[in-house]
Amino acid sequence: MNVTRHKMGGRAKAMVVTPSRLHAVRYVQEFRRQIQEKGYKDLEVLVAISGEVNDDGTSYTEEGMNKAKTGETIKEKSLPEAFHTDDYGILVVAEKYQTGFDEPLLHTMFVDKKLSGVKAVQTLSRLNRTTRGKLDTFVLDFVNSAEDIKASFEPFYEETVLLEETDPNVVYDMKNTLDGFRVYQTSEVDKFADLFYQKEEQTAGDLGKLQGQLRPAVDRFNTLEIERQDVFKSTLASFNRVYAYITQVCRLFDKDIHKFSVYGKFLYTMLPKGGGAGKIDIDDKVLLEYYRLEKDFEGPIELESTDGGFTPISGEAGHREPKKDPLTAIIDKINEKYGTNFTEMDKVLVQMENDYATQEKWQSYAKNNDRSTFMLLFARDFPNMAAERYEQNDQFFRKLFDDPDMMQQVMETVGSVLYERLKKKFIFDPKSGVVEEATPETYVEDTYVT
Repeated sequence: MNVTRHKMGGRAKAMVVTPSRLHAVRYVQEFRRQIQEKGYKDLEVLVAISGEVNDDGTSYTEEGMNKAKTGETIKEKSLPEAFHTDDYGILVVAEKYQTGFDEPLLHTMFVDKKLSGVKAVQTLSRLNRTTRGKLDTFVLDFVNSAEDIKASFEPFYEETVLLEETDPNVVYDMKNTLDGFRVYQTSEVDKFADLFYQKEEQTAGDLGKLQGQLRPAVDRFNTLEIERQDVFKSTLASFNRVYAYITQVCRLFDKDIHKFSVYGKFLYTMLPKGGGAGKIDIDDKVLLEYYRLEKDFEGPIELESTDGGFTPISGEAGHREPKKDPLTAIIDKINEKYGTNFTEMDKVLVQMENDYATQEKWQSYAKNNDRSTFMLLFARDFPNMAAERYEQNDQFFRKLFDDPDMMQQVMETVGSVLYERLKKKFIFDPKSGVVEEATPETYVEDTYVT
């Protein structure tokens, strides 16, 4: 209101980019409260969200929140036209209008969302539309660093040159690599394709039959060594992407490779997924005690020229480096960051983790709480446990207690490893009397034991 609102002869408009639809709803409510409180007569806010948002039992929709001065509802298709008028100055968005939105009067953007890659370029480029009187633009970013934005824009800064043409035969190179793992059989691929194309729409029974044709391949995949599983899965993912690309620019008159492409796409979705925690709700578990707003960067982001171009797609098998054990990885990071040489501390951390894991109290904490609550409890106890271990390596623990950042990093890593370990589900085989770690394919939620 004090600076950018007066740009372009007072016609400048702003967009607020939020991380979720709920954020967008609450931003609009707070803006409207302050507009009324401050008595602004020349500023109104619109919101762009999809679907319905529930907040404390109240449902909100885009059309329900966007009203014209006459009281009429602003329809979704009419929103761009309404925002262009002098009646509205701010548009709050959640995903919508971050791409393909052409509003020449859009001058200012407030970013409260993590942006990277092409998404960052597309979002910030909403400000690029020119019009009479538009001499500059303004971005106030609360989340991303200048380095993040520079890295996102750099690949698009120069002319993109393809060093060589892409050979369509790379799909056959990948297919040959996949064949070598002997995960699937030609008869299974053919049967799957026959079932898939026998009807225009599959029923639930048809989907079960399709899954049945994929199950033998999944079982064979599970018998592979971990490294070979990794190569097969990443190569299959590459095949699916490259085949989709190749067939857009070049017709392949090969019925068999097309059958496999359909089979491969569905097989990939059936292969076991890697680990990873779900979203965590900590609204009722964390209390904000203080907040400080601090400017850490202001100025232009200079893009730099680079040599070379993009190499063509190759048919080489995919591969990802195996992940290090988290406790070993954190010691490497500490040594790199602080110039230390702690080589055996991962063993001490493992011992500390084992001490926690054998206590019924911590087993119960993991079983009955989500990750955030568990970590709050762990953070209170970890310094005491570390103090008890002080004599095992006084140099390491002295450094740990002298540096709060290092203490936080070690504590979060050990706590996360411990939580994942204690949350794993196990099943009991009554025939063999063996308790084994369960996988999504082998346990049912109400029949496992821990």
